Amino acid sequence: MTNVSNKLRSIFKLILLFSLIFIAGAGSKSLTREALEMQQALHALDKNPKSNTLQKKYLDKFPKNIRIFRKLFAQPDFSELYSGSYKYIFRLKDLAKNHPVIVGKILISISKDAHYEADSLAYLQSTLAEYIVNYTAHFVKLLKKYSKNDVSNLVKYLADVENHSAYEEYPIIIKNLNKLGEHELAKQFALERDKRKKIKH
Repeated sequence: MTNVSNKLRSIFKLILLFSLIFIAGAGSKSLTREALEMQQALHALDKNPKSNTLQKKYLDKFPKNIRIFRKLFAQPDFSELYSGSYKYIFRLKDLAKNHPVIVGKILISISKDAHYEADSLAYLQSTLAEYIVNYTAHFVKLLKKYSKNDVSNLVKYLADVENHSAYEEYPIIIKNLNKLGEHELAKQFALERDKRKKIKH
């Protein structure tokens, strides 16, 4: 009986050991090179936020298309930089003060292929909306380089919110566009807003 008990204890200990090893391995999944470089760029900028060199390095490492953006910030298994993705995306708001054209190019190049989702894509949406409010002229100039389909998708992405009455940036965007004489683009924003309001959730 004692031998049986000892064997069971040994088996239990082995199961427990393998379980702990598996949990530790799953919890310490290493980052890809792109994610690690992005993380290092943010840490460096946090230590010296006024460094123009580090600002440009951060922008150089930031994703330039929706595929890489999703890979770093929107993995289905919450890996890579999913947790804390807002820190990386919202940093663009600060960097736009010194680098409005570069930040605008980044935001547009990603958002033209984006569709609204919670978390990182919601952070991207709000960052783009705030950028357009503060740098409308830059936005308009950059947008002229894109196709009608790209522009249409970007506007739909920006308009896709459940509560437009709480979306402070959107009417300001339309107002600013009209001030610049971009009446057709302003109408496009208004039309997508009206379409979105009719959708029930």
